[in-house]
Amino acid sequence: MIRGGERIVVTGVGVVASGARSSRELFEQVMRGPIGVEVLEIDRGERVACFAVKEELVRGEMLGKIRREGKADRMVKLGLLAAERAWLDAGLVSGGYLPDRIAVCAGTGRGPMERIWQLSEKVREGGKVRPGFAAETSVASLHGAVAGVVGARGVGLTLANACASGGCAIALGASLLAAGEADVVLAGGSDAGLHPFLVRQMLAAGILDRRLPPAPVCCPYSAEADGTILGEGAAFLVLEREEGAKRRGAGVRGWLAGWGIASEGSCEHVEAGGGRALRIATRVALERGGIEFNEVGYVNTHGTGTRVNDDVEVEFLWEFLGSGNKKAKWSSTKPVTGHCLGATGALEAAVCIESLRAGVAPVNWNCEKKRDDLPEGLVLKSGERIPGRYTISLSYGFWGSGVCLVFGRVEN
Repeated sequence: MIRGGERIVVTGVGVVASGARSSRELFEQVMRGPIGVEVLEIDRGERVACFAVKEELVRGEMLGKIRREGKADRMVKLGLLAAERAWLDAGLVSGGYLPDRIAVCAGTGRGPMERIWQLSEKVREGGKVRPGFAAETSVASLHGAVAGVVGARGVGLTLANACASGGCAIALGASLLAAGEADVVLAGGSDAGLHPFLVRQMLAAGILDRRLPPAPVCCPYSAEADGTILGEGAAFLVLEREEGAKRRGAGVRGWLAGWGIASEGSCEHVEAGGGRALRIATRVALERGGIEFNEVGYVNTHGTGTRVNDDVEVEFLWEFLGSGNKKAKWSSTKPVTGHCLGATGALEAAVCIESLRAGVAPVNWNCEKKRDDLPEGLVLKSGERIPGRYTISLSYGFWGSGVCLVFGRVEN
């Protein structure tokens, strides 16, 4: 919400994820349950479960417009596809805003990892380093490529805020609109983390679930939870002030009612803190939108299935659901999408928007034996209605980064 009561609306949503080419397909997949889990072979004969984007889905008009398409990192390609779909969905292909009033805010947890790894291999082997590596290994390649193909000449930023990156990019985009520094913002996140370089790190940290299909992999809030599952993908939203969207006759998917970003303010916990960031970010988001927590009908938690993260969020949920809103539903959708790192907050924002439109809360899959310390509201079966006008998307990252996005249903 902007001063004066004007809303920030979502006029376009673009998604690319395992088995999904749109937010609608993503929501349908979330409601069906985990399908398409693959086994990734890494070095030393080890295998881990993952959610990968099929190669036939990595296609789009925008990819042909960027310089050195064949050399673009996979993270950039996925981001461009999602951005293209959001731009088309918003009907902005033929214009509508001055280029210098179009902003791009992108988030990525790991950046162009594939290109960085290739560069390190070249250096180690003493091979010739192409001049193009200098640009291709830059984290800024994400927003730069997106801005280049949509002709955005306003603010352009790529945030690297760990697993909160995509959500933080959306929150920052909303702040640009609220401050009058842009008229339209393309905001979201992208990551392509299915690379041995990253998988090895996550295995060493004890973050990944070591089970393989057909066993359930990634079981948030279950007594049998044993880690998360990696995925790859991207999602972008087109954000506009309501007046501008009405002026150009744009359809509205939902509205961003509030947003907040916070940090733990401590170096004691690298993987997670005590949940202070989530509490602060949520309070800021609700206050910004003038919303009471008992008006929230559904909370999409970060819910990785790791004990550290789930413990933090259970404590957070008890504070907000246990005392002030016992009717709200909540769940994690990572058992269906995988943990897509910096893209996860943007993907889950798309899920929240579609959930509001359908009026149905996503199921928390792979939780046959739920923990006995959970507050009420965990969604364990399909068809549970959302008892409120608002949904919350929470993201939490390494070094205690927390972000809360509050979306509102558009009343016809």
